Amino acid sequence: MMIRVVGLELDRISLKEFEAQGGRNIESQLKSENYDVLLLPEKWITDPLEAENPVVDFFLDLSRDSGSIIVPGSLSLKNGEGFSNSSPVIIDGRLVSWQHKMNPYRIERESMARGNALNIYNTKFGRISVAICYDIDFPYFAKISALNGVVLILNPSLIPAQFHREWHMYVESRALENRISMFSVNSSEEIFGGNSIAVWPYSDWIGVRIQTIHSDGKILRAEIDPDSFASIRKSRAEEDPGSYSLKEGSVNYF
Repeated sequence: MMIRVVGLELDRISLKEFEAQGGRNIESQLKSENYDVLLLPEKWITDPLEAENPVVDFFLDLSRDSGSIIVPGSLSLKNGEGFSNSSPVIIDGRLVSWQHKMNPYRIERESMARGNALNIYNTKFGRISVAICYDIDFPYFAKISALNGVVLILNPSLIPAQFHREWHMYVESRALENRISMFSVNSSEEIFGGNSIAVWPYSDWIGVRIQTIHSDGKILRAEIDPDSFASIRKSRAEEDPGSYSLKEGSVNYF
């Protein structure tokens, strides 16, 4: 089943700005878009939020009206006495759960708690997961997702413009090495510069290649068919050597 995925490259705004105009701006941007899945950037709301907040409420209504899957980027979530960098995952108007960032990035570690669980979501399009920005730098999140049948990883990001090449390399590498699709959305604010990408694998003769498309006019659009790479995804999972079956003591040092 084809998945129509849309990503909005939003500028970062305060909660007050969102309540005043931000919601209406998003509705305006989506007016002519047809989508099954919607993704926003990492921490595009600059204020810390409670679990129940106007931002999530807005997207709950939007998902309910459109029958869509929405990951409204990630938010700085008040979590007990501390904070976490977390993505609400909304399916058909229902908040299913929060995916917490597993690897807070450098200065984030001073204030953000580390997530301790990878959530996998069953949808009518297949299984999806949400890797928040820096989580995609490491192979484990994508590999565990792929080995559990995930066909699409959503990656809300916040990447300064000078690091776009490296960011794209990570996203493309995860898609290629696991034979799965990736959808990564960045903020359009000047320091970050958008440049979001969607990536998916395809067979070519005796090997596998990737297709990459970039955002256009602050919107990333892709139609992804998981069936088109189902066989190569399954084959890669079966071929994956993991630890090369090495038992303790079987590594040689010279």
